[in-house]
Amino acid sequence: MDGVKQGQGFLRCTHTGAMVSHVIHCGLNSTMTLAMEGHWSAAKAEIIAEFQAAYPDPLPDRSALRNALGEFGLADYHWSWIAKANLTASDEYQWFYLCAEEKVQGVCIIYHPKPIDPCINDDITTTRPASSTRQ
Repeated sequence: MDGVKQGQGFLRCTHTGAMVSHVIHCGLNSTMTLAMEGHWSAAKAEIIAEFQAAYPDPLPDRSALRNALGEFGLADYHWSWIAKANLTASDEYQWFYLCAEEKVQGVCIIYHPKPIDPCINDDITTTRPASSTRQ
């Protein structure tokens, strides 16, 4: 896996209970994002098949659908990591990939907006409380 390694160690696998090594990579990485999208899309397809088997008939309304999707962990079934990568490809966003067993197991995106300088930005007005005015 490419990317800047920020940390490594061991995690306990939630499926097997075994300890597995992991690495955290820092920085948006298109190769990791595409691989992750592929792996997670395949896993999502399996879960959707289970969902369809459990709910073969149409659900009565959006609320019932939302609840049923939540039961199967599909509340975010529409999510696209590739689209998110395109929207967050700037210095204001920091990406972290948790990799174990040669796959991306988790992603964290942190938003750090650039500080606003009130001396430069005309959209911000500052006022001084009346009690602090000198006479």
